[in-house]
Amino acid sequence: MSGMTPQAEFFEQIRQLMGQAEELDWDAVPAAQRRELVAESARCAAAQAAMDATVVAAYEASAEWAADGHRTTAAGVRAECNQSRATARRRVTHARKLRDLDHVRGALAAGEITTDAAEVLLRADRAATHDALVAAEKELVDAARHLEHHELVAHVRAWCDLVDPDRADTRAGDRDAERSVHASKTLGGQVRVDGWLTPVEGAEVLAELERLEQQLFEADWAEARHRLGEKATTEDLRRTAAQRRHDALVEMARRSATHTADGGPAARGRAVVNVLMDYQTFIAELARHTGQPVEYPQD
Repeated sequence: MSGMTPQAEFFEQIRQLMGQAEELDWDAVPAAQRRELVAESARCAAAQAAMDATVVAAYEASAEWAADGHRTTAAGVRAECNQSRATARRRVTHARKLRDLDHVRGALAAGEITTDAAEVLLRADRAATHDALVAAEKELVDAARHLEHHELVAHVRAWCDLVDPDRADTRAGDRDAERSVHASKTLGGQVRVDGWLTPVEGAEVLAELERLEQQLFEADWAEARHRLGEKATTEDLRRTAAQRRHDALVEMARRSATHTADGGPAARGRAVVNVLMDYQTFIAELARHTGQPVEYPQD
């Protein structure tokens, strides 16, 4: 490696090690240790992300991208690495933000926080929150070490709302304006439903949907246990989770139809009766209702 800089030698060593990784028999690892290897791989990815930010920051500071005729650092990164514009911009943005966030960069380099956790913290770094973020960085990084990802997202969002209440008010107004639900019937007669609910009302709908779905799950589980006994598993349930949510949503609509706006019973409630029968019974009943003689089940 004569004539190579220490940095170039470092990357050459990494490439050699990665080549050796392909020769290892990963299937031979004891099952009890594979979980740790998955976590270790994520820690290595975090350390690589921190290193990448350092390299990109040095590239930007050198202004070599301008000397090569590029208008921006991201344009230089894109050309050198043959990456998409979005990826190049993201790398440069992360490098710039991590320059001022020593705790985030250090925890990322040590593999103490994941790349996803770092992304959550970096998204919180805006002009209105930057100074507060630098001051609270240590506490937020500590939260990133210990909280589940969805908990960290909620924690950082609440922190941003506290230090930037104007943005919180604006976001709340935007969410209210963006509320929408679309329902349309397909050519096959099915109905497609999608939309965006506001946080409070969405939580209300979701809570009721989950409550009814849980009731349906318990009914399905009881049926499976009655049919198969102790050996029944969730794979034996007669409905999938998605199907139970569908049925729960339909049940919400049916219950709504039987009540007025003030919660009282509707003046013209509607009962729905489902009759289940096998094919032979159906044919026999159909014949009987049409006056045709039929011997069940032979005919």
